[in-house]
Amino acid sequence: MEKATLNVQIRENTGKGAARSLRREGSLPAVIYKAGETTSLTINEKELMQLFKNVDGRLTLLNLQFQDNSTKLVLYKESQVHPVYGNILHVDFQEVALDKETTLFVGVNLVGESIGVKRDDGILDHRMRQIEISCLPENVPAHIDIDITELEAGHSLHVSDIIAPEGVSILADPKEVVAAVIIPALVEEEEEEVEGEEGVEGEEGAEGEEGAEGKEGTAEGKEAPEDKKKKKEDS
Repeated sequence: MEKATLNVQIRENTGKGAARSLRREGSLPAVIYKAGETTSLTINEKELMQLFKNVDGRLTLLNLQFQDNSTKLVLYKESQVHPVYGNILHVDFQEVALDKETTLFVGVNLVGESIGVKRDDGILDHRMRQIEISCLPENVPAHIDIDITELEAGHSLHVSDIIAPEGVSILADPKEVVAAVIIPALVEEEEEEVEGEEGVEGEEGAEGEEGAEGKEGTAEGKEAPEDKKKKKEDS
């Protein structure tokens, strides 16, 4: 697959103060991790956001281009986000080796139009959007395809139905559902059943309370045996 490129610079100054200064200048602090070692970087925030916009850089391999024209192949690992404003504060990358298999997530692409949607007016439920794979960096696919053309209403496709590209191993659970076509009538029936069950519970609760009150009333109306004996002696 074609790898996206991101320009980076080695970062000498570290710490919260230096990081805040970078953000004010439109840059972001970043780190590359490799076998316990770390390399501090500076990246341009606009370039990073453009990368995420054009290709999902969070699901693909990236070539980091340094000022001396050297490169490093990395995977996007994670980013720290501002809890209020939602902007990226820091980015982590994981360096990978060309001769070693790497594990990553790629997108799942549904191919074709389901017969269950086209013919039976079913509702397509795309459950798995990303899937975990393992392969050499040169074999990383842009996405994993699964043909849904023959998927009928009331049926589903699982990970086991995916035909993996050459050199790629699927790591997800084979039994996990990738996509399904739901029958609208069944969805409506399930909703009605839930509503009906809620109504029955409410009625039972009300009757139970009334029954309890009735028992209390009966208990109050009956005289205790000792009271009856006392009245007889008085008479």
